[in-house]
Amino acid sequence: MPDQYGSVVAKVVTSSAMSPVEGAALTITRGSTEGKTELLAVRLSDENGFTAPFYLEAPDEAESERYQTDTLPYATVDLLVDRYGYDPVSVRGAQIFAGTQSLQPLTLIPTAELPDSYAQTKQYDIPAQII
Repeated sequence: MPDQYGSVVAKVVTSSAMSPVEGAALTITRGSTEGKTELLAVRLSDENGFTAPFYLEAPDEAESERYQTDTLPYATVDLLVDRYGYDPVSVRGAQIFAGTQSLQPLTLIPTAELPDSYAQTKQYDIPAQII
């Protein structure tokens, strides 16, 4: 069982100008062994677009230094950010390493800019790292 923690922080912005989005809800989940989705935490973005850190147990740091191991040297979570007036964004497989704070940038597109995509979720899948 891992005894070290890593964390993830989201930075929620809109447009290429990187304008912060305050009050965006970040839902952090992961799949359970029974095939269900486990809710781990909910965070809100602040006036600078950042969420508070979410800490999760992760494999020992030394695991990330080994070549060709059978286990992933990090924990994974799924992220969903949603804010009224913007299309939601989903990230599957965000990686959390022990002793490290991961920064996950999330760019929201205003719904008014793309009315045909109303309520569509933009999804990003992060593949496992090949060692």
